[in-house]
Amino acid sequence: MEKISVSIMGITGIVGNKFLQIIGNHPYFEINRVYASEQSSGRKIRETLKVDDYSIRDDILDLKIEHLNDKIFNDGSELIFSSLPTEIAREFEMKLAEKGKKVITNSSAFRMHPKVPILIPEVNPHHLSLINGNKGFIIANGNCSTIGLVLSMAPLRSFVQEIVLTTQQSVSGAGYPGVASWDILSNIVPYIEKEEDKLENETKKILGDIKQGDVYPSPIEVYPTALRVPTRESHMGSVTLKLKEELGEKEIKELYENFRYEGRRDKLYLLPEKTIIVRNEKDRPQPELDYLAGSGISKGMSVVVGRFRIKGNRVSYIFLVNNLIRGAAGSSVLNGEFIVQEGYF
Repeated sequence: MEKISVSIMGITGIVGNKFLQIIGNHPYFEINRVYASEQSSGRKIRETLKVDDYSIRDDILDLKIEHLNDKIFNDGSELIFSSLPTEIAREFEMKLAEKGKKVITNSSAFRMHPKVPILIPEVNPHHLSLINGNKGFIIANGNCSTIGLVLSMAPLRSFVQEIVLTTQQSVSGAGYPGVASWDILSNIVPYIEKEEDKLENETKKILGDIKQGDVYPSPIEVYPTALRVPTRESHMGSVTLKLKEELGEKEIKELYENFRYEGRRDKLYLLPEKTIIVRNEKDRPQPELDYLAGSGISKGMSVVVGRFRIKGNRVSYIFLVNNLIRGAAGSSVLNGEFIVQEGYF
């Protein structure tokens, strides 16, 4: 197929850099233009990288960054990926959609908008119906920890009544330059602004039902606590699920082993063979060992779970999600692949 031209908004941030790494070697997306603040305008991408380039092509590294302004409404790209800060995303994303542009965003600006799906293909592909076949639309991926939580519990979804969650989130989740070293080294910060609201509200929306074109949030109760910890990359979560009935260890194990994406896979380049990787060791998952879980191009797209404990109708476990790949740029690109597969190009 002829490659689809894409623009990336917010290219100089950590997530913007991850978009480069993924799309720069993608079989059917081609980077056309890149945007950031006026401060970076005119500079080559290679001059602004905040992460290793991972063999990004020289022609991409030599692209010049453009100042994000109204000219993006007519820039000729077929698809726009966004990793903009929330306030700037509010200024541009909905206007782009109203002008017929396809926008896939990692920003939180419009996640709770009634016509914007928070899409995870393995969990709620039917939520794509919210865009109602429109030429212009926004598709969001969830908060990085929300994605990890929802995927980690997906095999038990139909049994869950209540979720109690504590996340241990890495410093890269705060963007660049992120948390001051004086605040985080040898320390844990027991509060991340707006994070607990996102974990609750986004989870309920993602797991909700679609009725007559609207999302009805899931009745599952979510009780989150979010901590910032001094790790570089990947978020962990300690989860206890209250189930509607007691399930045995064997039954739970079978549900996880048999969990698969049930739709077509032919154009889902980043979809991992196993969305959930179960570790049986007593001390896994760990950020240093599991942050690139998966294989090939899908490294970092799998969620790792372990330390299952069962007591009556409560199941506890630990999950780990790569907050920059599965929790951010990788999920956005997978959603882009999903709309290609669904015939939007």
